[in-house]
Amino acid sequence: MPGCSANNIDEDTAVKIYVENLIVEEKYNSKPDSIEFYQKHVFDKHKTSKEKFKTYINNLEFDQIRWGSFFRKADQYLLELKSNRAID
Repeated sequence: MPGCSANNIDEDTAVKIYVENLIVEEKYNSKPDSIEFYQKHVFDKHKTSKEKFKTYINNLEFDQIRWGSFFRKADQYLLELKSNRAID
């Protein structure tokens, strides 16, 4: 795929970013400034950028198998966070 070598995000990292950003959006849905602040923290934590994440997601759109795998892993990660009481 074009641009893959420049995109340092692997599937597991992308899944974590996706789920953690959804949690941030839900937790701070009435505070847009907080959403931006905490999402930046998520990207920094995973040593990547919003742009690289968007590129990764855009590349998934054309591959149903990878898309399905991505969402299965996202569900698993969310369940893991809930079972570890990291989120309620």
